Amino acid sequence: MDLSNFKFELKPWDKFVQKPAIPQGDQIMDRLKKNISYWMSNYLIVVAAFMILLILKNPVAIIAPIASVGGAYYFFKMNKGADLVVGGIKIDKKMATYGLIGIGAGLLLIIAKADVFKFLIFAAIVICAHAIVIPPTTEKSKNKTKK
Repeated sequence: MDLSNFKFELKPWDKFVQKPAIPQGDQIMDRLKKNISYWMSNYLIVVAAFMILLILKNPVAIIAPIASVGGAYYFFKMNKGADLVVGGIKIDKKMATYGLIGIGAGLLLIIAKADVFKFLIFAAIVICAHAIVIPPTTEKSKNKTKK
């Protein structure tokens, strides 16, 4: 799956929620690849919904993303293009961004404990199950139905 050309484009939810059709054994991987590629934006919304549920379940978990975004804002605002040097190691903006994402994820894991993994595993199971049992929809078949 090539993500270099990914464009966030929600597909119609009425097509997303349709009657499942159990595939034959040799169709499973093909369906999985095609549906994940086609429904990627909808799946991202599903994962975001699961993360919102996590935050609603554990409101203290909102501290981690806020701290991460606040740290990024502070770093980029205060440094104004200058690289940071920590222990003789030059840290550019890209490294700092990844570090702040890691810190935010770490804080989220500490605060929300294992709930993050539970929600992400559940989201992955739901997405894979959907991708396997829903017949693939492609832009070609979508255009054929419009004519």
